[in-house]
Amino acid sequence: MLMDVLRKLWTELIVKQITTSLQKHGVLSLNQYGYLPKRGTDTANLQLLNTLETVWDEQRSLYGCSWDMNKAFDSVSNPLILLCWQRLGAPLNIAQWLVDLDAAGYTIVCTPYALE
Repeated sequence: MLMDVLRKLWTELIVKQITTSLQKHGVLSLNQYGYLPKRGTDTANLQLLNTLETVWDEQRSLYGCSWDMNKAFDSVSNPLILLCWQRLGAPLNIAQWLVDLDAAGYTIVCTPYALE
């Protein structure tokens, strides 16, 4: 448990620098809500509600779709993740470190049953 917290702290130091740089240079889409400070599902939901209200008030048509993203990130290969980090400007050694954090990793949910 303590190792996971330390890993999160170290990772946050690096990812925060990368994210700050991406935001500063306007690289990310305005529709990007995940993993950004002060932007999450709550702000995305507000944008959706505002759009729905505008369409309703103006009596316009609105079309939408949804995708089932269940385990979407489990299928991305490590070499592709490495390439993505490098494309965002992370040095190779940092990108490799970030990818290797999850190598051979596993998660245990701490329930009373798991503690036995």
